[in-house]
Amino acid sequence: MNVQDNHADRVDPLHKADARPKLQAAPAGDLPLSAREQLRLIQSFFVGQSAAPALPSGLYPALLSAFRDESRVRTTYPLYLPQGEGACLALDELLEGAAPAVRLLTDNLKRAERLIRVSMREATRPVAAKAALEAVLAPLLQELSLREAHAAELSAAWNTLVQAIPEGTLLPYGEHAALQLFLHAVRQHRAGELAAFKGRVLEVKNKLTAMLLTDTAKRPEARSAEGLSRSLGGSGSLLNAGGLAKAVSQRTQTGVLSQVRRERIQRIVSALELWAMVDDTRATVVHSDPAASGWGLHADLHQADDVFTAAVTAFDGKAAQFAHVVRSLRAGELEISGSWNPDVHEPWFAGFDWQGFSRGEFMLLPVVVAYSDAHHTAAGLQSLSKLILSGRPIHVVTSSHPAENPGSAGDGASSYRLELGLVGIGLRQAFVQQSAAARPGHLVRGYLEALTGTRSSLHLVGSDQQLDGSAAKIGAWLHAGAALEGRAHPFFRFSPEQGSSFATQLDFDGNEAAEADWAQYPLEALDAGGKAVTLPLSFTYADFALLEVAHQGDFFVVPAAIPDTHLLTVSEWLSLPAEETVGRVPFVWGIDAGGTLQRVAISRRLVLLTRDRLSTWNTLQEMAGIHDPYAIQAAETAWESARAEAKAELAQLTNAHLAELERVREEEADEAMRRLTAVLLEQDFAGLAPTGAPKAAAPAAAAPAAPAPVAEAAPAAAPPAAEEEALSFDDPYIDSFLCTSCSECVNINKLLFVYDGNKQATIGDASAGSFKELVSAAEKCPARCIHPGKPKNASEPGLAELIQRATPFN
Repeated sequence: MNVQDNHADRVDPLHKADARPKLQAAPAGDLPLSAREQLRLIQSFFVGQSAAPALPSGLYPALLSAFRDESRVRTTYPLYLPQGEGACLALDELLEGAAPAVRLLTDNLKRAERLIRVSMREATRPVAAKAALEAVLAPLLQELSLREAHAAELSAAWNTLVQAIPEGTLLPYGEHAALQLFLHAVRQHRAGELAAFKGRVLEVKNKLTAMLLTDTAKRPEARSAEGLSRSLGGSGSLLNAGGLAKAVSQRTQTGVLSQVRRERIQRIVSALELWAMVDDTRATVVHSDPAASGWGLHADLHQADDVFTAAVTAFDGKAAQFAHVVRSLRAGELEISGSWNPDVHEPWFAGFDWQGFSRGEFMLLPVVVAYSDAHHTAAGLQSLSKLILSGRPIHVVTSSHPAENPGSAGDGASSYRLELGLVGIGLRQAFVQQSAAARPGHLVRGYLEALTGTRSSLHLVGSDQQLDGSAAKIGAWLHAGAALEGRAHPFFRFSPEQGSSFATQLDFDGNEAAEADWAQYPLEALDAGGKAVTLPLSFTYADFALLEVAHQGDFFVVPAAIPDTHLLTVSEWLSLPAEETVGRVPFVWGIDAGGTLQRVAISRRLVLLTRDRLSTWNTLQEMAGIHDPYAIQAAETAWESARAEAKAELAQLTNAHLAELERVREEEADEAMRRLTAVLLEQDFAGLAPTGAPKAAAPAAAAPAAPAPVAEAAPAAAPPAAEEEALSFDDPYIDSFLCTSCSECVNINKLLFVYDGNKQATIGDASAGSFKELVSAAEKCPARCIHPGKPKNASEPGLAELIQRATPFN
């Protein structure tokens, strides 16, 4: 099961075991009385008429059996966040990238990685990366128990690794990891642009300061004896300041600034100097948690009950301050170029605010974040809507538990879920992301896309905490991945700036089996006889719910005596019409602490929740262009139209072909009759006269003679063999000129039927085949040009039927 980011489901090779789950033996024969009673109890539980007994401890979803021991799983966290520019790195990427080529170290990197994770398991805020790595050396050496020389070698290599790592922090996977990642993205995104802008500010400030100094030097008070003496400092005693002042004052005064312009430039310089001292990489976080000061955030914190309204107020104040800086900078540049026109610029700058920024200036606006949980967000939907529709680029980061219903104040599992992501999409004007800190790559990409845009943004980040506050069964990191797999918290990014249709605006990246209802994986198990079997299992919302303490009452372990005929997996149950599920109880596969697979029936309430999550998933699929019914209908319509056109064209071609065949057949038949007539006319029919027919009288000029004895007429000479063959219609023959070269006859008997020089069939060796083969070939011939004639072998079986079948072709 692929539960995580680029480092998903990697089991630590230091721990290996054959932990394939075991199937229970299937029952045989009729149900015993006790089993029938258990089945009625389960059916009663399904419809909500009875409660389920307590679940056995350690019951997990079957597909998560490999992750029961969290220490065996290599996760992305702790995550390395560089202090300067650079991307976030998973711990193994950090170590492998900095490790020197020392075999003793490289062979034990995974061991060191595990020790670092263990040491940071209880951490709730970022820690210095170098300090955390230095602290793990001692336990690593203790665990390895190396000889002194090898220990020294490993210590030296480890210290080299630590020194190679740039300054930064290790971020643990905690409750506020998503907010920490957002603030890191802010620093990374703004650092370069702010540095360039600050350079521009200092350049303008310095040029304006030089203008003021030059102007001061030109003023009369600077030319007095007292002013010159001050400007000369310690050298004033060596010169006659009064005489010098008299000489200087005689020079013409030119280029002195007016008092109004000088005061304007002084105000600009003061504003630019003040801003240059501010650390504008710090974001402002508006929250409602009194304990936020302990989160270790690099940000300015403001607590408020209505975080969205307070965020708008904070943004307006910050934006007004920065607008004053931008206004001063632009005015300073006009002063330097000598382009300032009071009649034009003063009215324009009087109404200048953040909405008049260029895109580059807009990207430098102070970042304001409204941070809340899903319940506060749902309760403040009106304030949230006002914030988003105001056009202010405020970023909302909301933690959302996948199993809760933020729209319900009571039992959220008994009502349809309020999908805050779809609400954000419905407002149309915000960048909306649904992601999780468990997938930092996906989450940070969304953060950066929001920070480079000009709209407000809504980030719904999956929470790893249990609804009752207890720890997750399989660890928070794996819990968040299971929520993604079970469609409890699917990933998406919606950006109105990406186009005008949902298919272009919605990014569906990050979801497993995005085109299917549920992700499906093979589970290798052992049957009751110890034989290996593979079960194709879907991971549904009901499977995810098995991890939730709040859902423990929605499961009932099915006894082994009850056969599968009374059960259906929940994925099958939801895919069938209602009439086909009557009497069948939906279930999921679980695995107990002993490694035995269990069928776990689920309540009707949980089935409806699973259906609701599937409905939301299908809605997102359709919006992303997957299984769009309109597109499918359009494709089917286009296919039917194309098929109808092809069918009509084929019929037209077939009719034309048949007509051409008939024309050629008639012409060739006429030609054959013409040739037959010619042959018959050229024959000598004298010998065909009956025996004893009277002879013609001798010519009159003949001399009389004694009558000769009348001889018997000789029999007529037999016609030549070739002529006899030409006149015989009992032999098989082929109208080769009609042959289409389809090879049907040749495939029957390659000696009986052969191709001539034009690759058209003709009779080869007539004695090499049977009459049955001739008849079969005639029946298969599409051109109907094969004539079987009459059978040559009177003893061939089935002749009566074959002669009847041959009649239409002779």
